[in-house]
Amino acid sequence: MSYWTSLGNFNILKRKIKKKEKEKKKPQPLINPIYDSRSLTVWLYHMCHLLLSLLYVLLNPRTGTETASRHGGRGEPFPQGGDHAGAEDGIPTPQKVLFPAERLSMKWERIYRIGAGLHNLGNTCFLNSTVQCLTYTPPLANYLLSKEHSRTCQQGGFCMMCIMQNHTIQAFANSGNAIKPVSFIRDLKKIAPNIRFGRQEDAHEFLRYTIDAMQKACLNGLKIFWENC
Repeated sequence: MSYWTSLGNFNILKRKIKKKEKEKKKPQPLINPIYDSRSLTVWLYHMCHLLLSLLYVLLNPRTGTETASRHGGRGEPFPQGGDHAGAEDGIPTPQKVLFPAERLSMKWERIYRIGAGLHNLGNTCFLNSTVQCLTYTPPLANYLLSKEHSRTCQQGGFCMMCIMQNHTIQAFANSGNAIKPVSFIRDLKKIAPNIRFGRQEDAHEFLRYTIDAMQKACLNGLKIFWENC
């Protein structure tokens, strides 16, 4: 091998090494949490848990000792109705309790196998992630799986709670399979008027629309709610 051939091979090897060093120095692209499905699912789960816990939080909890001291040691509970109720915190006693706080369970009431996965029907990852998080939020899932809502539902047509109940039951009945969230797609305009099927949408926005629709379904028929809106 001649001197010039050896020198040429050396220069080629040197260029390859420099090229690899430049590639190493290039900044690696960061994973956008909006498009990382795993991060999005975890974030949405915690958001659902927080929102549901806020719905049932005790606004003015009182211990037995505090109750007794304020009633002269008698240990009697505060009155649940009337003008005096809620006078200290300025929050009146609700005229109708939709779901008693003592019945709320933040844990699963029974053990279930992992439910069904969801097919992507065309840029529906925002919908799938939100629905999966709601399906696996224990307080909500416990209520939906009990079918209590369907026994008292007064909605004549579209009902977000009925859609969620039917989906949750179907999801846990098809463990190991994948199902299509067609009920959500069919009523997408009623759930979220600003969201379009087939377009990339925001999961947090859809979550807010969904919870709002669920609240309206629960408060349907309560005249007080609509007068105060």
